Amino acid sequence: MKITTTKNKQRIRRISTYFLRIQYVLSGIGLFLGGCLQAQDLDFEAMSQATDLKINGAVTANSVFYNSNQRSSREPFTYYLQGNINLSWLTFSMPISYSLTNQGNELNYQVPYKFNRLSIHPKWKWITAHIGDASMSFSPYTLDGHQFTGAGLELTPEGPLNISVMGGQLLKAVKPDEFQPQTLPTFRRMGYGVKTSWEKEIYKIQFSGFYGRDEKNSLPYIPDDRGVTPKENLALSLGGELAITKDIKLSAEYGSSAITRDTRDASSSYRRGLSGLFIGNPKNSTQYYSAYKAGLEFRVEKMQWGVGYERVDPGYETLGAYYFTNDFENITVHGSRPFLNDRLNIAFNLGYQRDNLENTKEQNTRRIVGAVNASLQLSEKLNFTGSYSNFTTYTNQRLNQFDQINHYYDPEQEYLQTFRYEQLSQNANINANWNISAKDKLSQNFNFNYSLAASANKTDGVIRRGQASNFHNFSTAYNLTFPQKNLSISTLLNYTYVDITDNDSRSWGPSVTLNKKLLNQTLNTNIGVSYNTSESKQANSQIINLRGGATYTLFKKHNFNLTGIYLIKSGGTTADLNELTVTFGYGYSFDLGSPKGKPNNN
Repeated sequence: MKITTTKNKQRIRRISTYFLRIQYVLSGIGLFLGGCLQAQDLDFEAMSQATDLKINGAVTANSVFYNSNQRSSREPFTYYLQGNINLSWLTFSMPISYSLTNQGNELNYQVPYKFNRLSIHPKWKWITAHIGDASMSFSPYTLDGHQFTGAGLELTPEGPLNISVMGGQLLKAVKPDEFQPQTLPTFRRMGYGVKTSWEKEIYKIQFSGFYGRDEKNSLPYIPDDRGVTPKENLALSLGGELAITKDIKLSAEYGSSAITRDTRDASSSYRRGLSGLFIGNPKNSTQYYSAYKAGLEFRVEKMQWGVGYERVDPGYETLGAYYFTNDFENITVHGSRPFLNDRLNIAFNLGYQRDNLENTKEQNTRRIVGAVNASLQLSEKLNFTGSYSNFTTYTNQRLNQFDQINHYYDPEQEYLQTFRYEQLSQNANINANWNISAKDKLSQNFNFNYSLAASANKTDGVIRRGQASNFHNFSTAYNLTFPQKNLSISTLLNYTYVDITDNDSRSWGPSVTLNKKLLNQTLNTNIGVSYNTSESKQANSQIINLRGGATYTLFKKHNFNLTGIYLIKSGGTTADLNELTVTFGYGYSFDLGSPKGKPNNN
């Protein structure tokens, strides 16, 4: 982009000066950190003469129109605005990303997070910042992808030491609303974290910590029946990896979490675990948890093996993650090996899991999982894949809970006092794919797939009537492509059979889709129709799905897309359904820059 006018020259000069000042500030940071890490060589003369400012990125806008004669829970109009803009100058860059939507505006309750997000990620050499609505991950036991509104910093210089820090608001305050009973009151929650690692060729040591606290004064009051209390959490993690040899690698991680359920409680002197050594003011409701994870990976010729172990205390929780699974112990073994000159690959996984580690639950659950995957390439055109997995869950539940509470049962007679329940699950899949090409004139593809999902419930060793089911699915697809005509035709035939004792059901149906590129391949169109019918003892139903769409590219930077889906359902146990969904989108990618030159500093 040429800049010819005096006004534009002054504008670019001001921008260059602005970025030059930023560069000087970051240079000072680099020199300060370089005393501890590594010194940076700066060419100030080249920086003062260059004006190569570049701006690139992409923006997208999508809107969804929805209409139905039955369903009313979905919003009739939804829009999504997303984009990223990157400003770069010399070794400095500043990506900007945003996401705006009206999704959630029609909810009849409030949530403690934002749907619309804006973030800036300036980067200079090995320094990267995250400002605004961002997310970072340190460890599964401390901070794991929780979004926050604030700032983060990553320092990754050349050398063994890397440092990451973050701080900001995790949840916003949500006041109780008697007119919206679904609204869950939430305190304003702040979070702070740090992660540091020291990595060499044969080993790596990593430490991460996260601290989160609810501001108890962020809400005027909370009804006692809502069960919402201000919390505090300190979670620490220490882990590492060691390459014993080039074929053997050992990894381990220890997590410790101290969480206070109600910061308004009286203080306590009791402490436990690594997090208990550093938590500032423990309360009577403060609880301490630990987690352990270890793995061993090794190779013997072409065979790869692995063994893993993980244990998480009951109640383990970190405020730096949205969801956390606890109270389990896992033991896993996996391996893989190629055969037949690498044409056949076989991999397996075997795992054992149990819960109720502290024997505080009324029932125990054990799970055994096994899986085998195989792929065979007979030729460049024909290949097969297959997989099998089983999932068995054992549950033991004491029948007389009052005897358990009052300690009247005899442990030696516990077998007679328990209710044994097993859930069996099996999954199998076979897929065959055959490609046929006749130079540039014709391309054909055949695909066949069969899958089986079987499950059964066993009580005290007996599978009773109605407690077993088998799900069979067959599908075959044929794709025909004419490269010279920019035309492709896809067909699919699908059949499903469900066997549930005396309540069998069947469904089948074909589908056809045509794709055609027009206007020198700038316009891509598609149209398709599918039909599905289902039969059971209760009811029969039919579904017709009509769809069409077009994508147009203008000047290689503008992209327009339009899709429409019309669904017609009749029969069944519910009223007939007519549903229309129309999506329109626009995308624009740009790349702007300024020519090099010597700015006039007068």
